[in-house]
Amino acid sequence: MAVLNTIPGNDRLLEQMKIVKEDPSYAQREVYLSTLKKARFLVPIKWINTQNTRRRTLATIYKANGEKYLLAFTSWEELFKWSENEDERVVALSHEELRRQVLDKQTSYDGFVIDPYGVNLITPRQEILSSLPLVAPQTTRSAGREAVISLPRVYSQRLLGAITSQLKHFYNVRCAYFLLMATEDGEKNYLVVIDFVGDNRRLFYHVMNAAQPFLKKNEHLTIVSTDSALGRMATRGQKPFYTRSRFSDIRAWLAEQYHRLGSWYQSRKDKGSPADKSDRT
Repeated sequence: MAVLNTIPGNDRLLEQMKIVKEDPSYAQREVYLSTLKKARFLVPIKWINTQNTRRRTLATIYKANGEKYLLAFTSWEELFKWSENEDERVVALSHEELRRQVLDKQTSYDGFVIDPYGVNLITPRQEILSSLPLVAPQTTRSAGREAVISLPRVYSQRLLGAITSQLKHFYNVRCAYFLLMATEDGEKNYLVVIDFVGDNRRLFYHVMNAAQPFLKKNEHLTIVSTDSALGRMATRGQKPFYTRSRFSDIRAWLAEQYHRLGSWYQSRKDKGSPADKSDRT
């Protein structure tokens, strides 16, 4: 992390932040996330004096419920809404560096917030966890932490119900597993492994959003596919908690045919038939 003396060029990100705030649809969110990954942010530095040392930390903001969020600003103008100190020391962090700071166990951030006194967009820790590439327990310690995966003995029925309700909306889902993943340092995460066809981004996003209200403060949820190394290992010998019915297979096929027919009709309509063209001449 280098001390920043220039202003990051985040005009495109600011535009997308305003759009997704008004229209949080899947399509708009995909464009926003793509822009977010290329952005850099101003993050204020705070110094903490202890008895023997003086260490640097990143500035945070607290919500009324006690949750702690890392501050990130898209411009000096937004930064000065938080502090009018022109000598404020900051660092430039990329989106990936913000993610790493939030997931660092020593920081205990609940996420990061971009321009809290402007557009005010929050990225919670759970959303970051759901999009991380995970490492299978068999890997070496240098590549990842070892973990023990088992069926959870105690869990919220409302949590499982919310996840199941979302899975039913996705006809490309074959089945899903609900497991508990405990790392060697005592951290425990719920693990949902989904067997599906096609793109996972919309599926994972909606399942995570449905589950979040039912996760306690110290509970986390990770979502992976059965095609991933972790997914293959975790589901070995396990039975899924959700399996799509044959009736759903028929509905999925009909939905796909309907979508194809609609696309074909729309393309013909956009091009116009020969009769339409002759009438216009």
